[in-house]
Amino acid sequence: MTASFVDIKEQFDQHFHSFIKKRYGTKDPLSQACSYALEGEGKRVRPLLVLLSNQACGGKITEALDVAVAVEMVHTYSLVHDDLPICDNDDLRRGRPTVHIKFDPATALLCGDALLSDAFTLLTNSPCPQALAMVRELSLAIGGKGMVLGQMMDLMATGHAQELTQLDMIHAHKTGKLIGSACALGGHAAKASQEVIKHLRQFGESIGLAFQIKDDLLDDEIGTGKSLGKDQKQGKLTYRGIMSRQKAEHKARDLTAQAVDLLASLDTGKKKPLLHFVETLLQRKR
Repeated sequence: MTASFVDIKEQFDQHFHSFIKKRYGTKDPLSQACSYALEGEGKRVRPLLVLLSNQACGGKITEALDVAVAVEMVHTYSLVHDDLPICDNDDLRRGRPTVHIKFDPATALLCGDALLSDAFTLLTNSPCPQALAMVRELSLAIGGKGMVLGQMMDLMATGHAQELTQLDMIHAHKTGKLIGSACALGGHAAKASQEVIKHLRQFGESIGLAFQIKDDLLDDEIGTGKSLGKDQKQGKLTYRGIMSRQKAEHKARDLTAQAVDLLASLDTGKKKPLLHFVETLLQRKR
């Protein structure tokens, strides 16, 4: 029986909060910082894509829950580090003070380090026999040729006029690689074929770009949980900064349509919650 998006999110939330309490429930400063970072009310896009992609491939959600948690830990580590004074110097994340404001910059740095390391420990402890392949999948997506490279390119581009191709390259790495990996990891956990995993990765990378475009369009909106207009104030290169809102929305819609076509071979009923979730990402207001 195909689980609804609501049921899957509920399963993840219960498992995630149980994990946080078990792993970071002590009173030492590092555990408190890690717990604080993870408990922020985020959209949980990446872990939900793991689970929805897993279901689309006929997998068991229970076997992908730890994988989803690991992906959320990696994403959270990246936010903690990005918010530091030496990077984006932001004081608001997920509607609350950032970790370095709540604690201090040194604690935030170590918090991110711990979340990244602990994520791979959790991934290797997964009952899924594809654990090694999943470690490779995730590490390639977030390392020096993936998400971290995208963050470096973003820093280099800040304050300098750039072209659309450069912006696409930045976010294909900074946002698209991890989202693509999340979808591929769902396929790994479901023991899907390499061809299906490849298509899921490409699907996620396209969705990642569409997601970032929508994020840029929301930069000057109230209620997103982030500092209002922070990208514009920092001189960051954004889609809204180099194209009209209408063109940006059209680009996001085209990317999503191309992504959906990649999953044509998957069972229609099993992939329906995944496609519905992707549609809600395009329509979100925060």
